[in-house]
Amino acid sequence: MLFDLIATIVVGVGVSGIVIGINKLSGSRFPKWLTPMCVGLSMIGFTIFNEYAWFKNTELNLPEDTVVAQKIEESKFYRPWTYIWPQTSRFIALSDIQTISADTVSAGIILVTRWQNALEIPAVFDCAGARRADFPLGLPQDVQAALPNAEWIALSADDPLLTTACRT
Repeated sequence: MLFDLIATIVVGVGVSGIVIGINKLSGSRFPKWLTPMCVGLSMIGFTIFNEYAWFKNTELNLPEDTVVAQKIEESKFYRPWTYIWPQTSRFIALSDIQTISADTVSAGIILVTRWQNALEIPAVFDCAGARRADFPLGLPQDVQAALPNAEWIALSADDPLLTTACRT
């Protein structure tokens, strides 16, 4: 967040220098309000661009074995442009997908939200039964033995996490 603030200020200072330089070269013909207006618009524009670029930049930096399963797009009243182009503010990814048996796979569910640390929860997916068991303390050594006692969460057949995990 601090780096975004610093980058926004640098954009404002850079645009200010460009507008002042062009004004000097033109013989000071620009109105005095033009520089602060250009600085403000450039800082707002950069902030909006940065908010939308966050997801793509984060997705590109994910490890190779990580697959984005679901994007959560939001619209906010204080960002009216998000009603036209919703903004991705968080997403769920799966990492290290491994087959345990014919209908069972394990994966790390990664919850990523802007401005927060990512959270990873190991889980096992029952592809045939459309259910999931989370293991917040980590997968046990013998996963097969732990599955009968696991707390299963029923999922719909078209759940994005289930379909992504069972696709492999």
